[in-house]
Amino acid sequence: ENLNSKELQESKRTPDFFYYKKMSYKLNILEKQAFIDSLTGCYNKNFLNEKLLNEVEINDQYAFLYFDLDNFKYFNDNYTHKMGDEVLKYFGDILMKSIRKKDYAIRIGGDEFLIVAKCSNISNSYLIAKRVLERIKNLNNYLFEIIKLENKKLPEKNISCSVGVAFFESSVK
Repeated sequence: ENLNSKELQESKRTPDFFYYKKMSYKLNILEKQAFIDSLTGCYNKNFLNEKLLNEVEINDQYAFLYFDLDNFKYFNDNYTHKMGDEVLKYFGDILMKSIRKKDYAIRIGGDEFLIVAKCSNISNSYLIAKRVLERIKNLNNYLFEIIKLENKKLPEKNISCSVGVAFFESSVK
């Protein structure tokens, strides 16, 4: 039996259709929870190991930028873990604002982060690193303002970071 367009439209809105939509929505939320770091909003180590490494194409060029925050422990220990969380949140935001939508900012754990970016040459990866390092000044200004508002002793150290850059270029042409 042929259905007219109105009947076809109504048949799409069966309980099965709504159940599928609801389950699809819930699955999307669970995947986000599994692959997104709840503190920083960056991808997490699960995403790196289970998703990204399987999706990297062997015939592309990638930059891997590893960031390790310096003096993080100082702020975490001397100004409470809440301040340490603020450092991590702000740094995660710095990373995400320093990359393109097709690149990935990943919190590996603690105060260690990784950016994976498709790049045509190593110079582009240095530009990403430079953007991140320049924005850390804003992070320190932000921390100092919070500490002043709380009437605490100003820190003797600043947040900085060590950066390692590796470039992968496929030999397949």
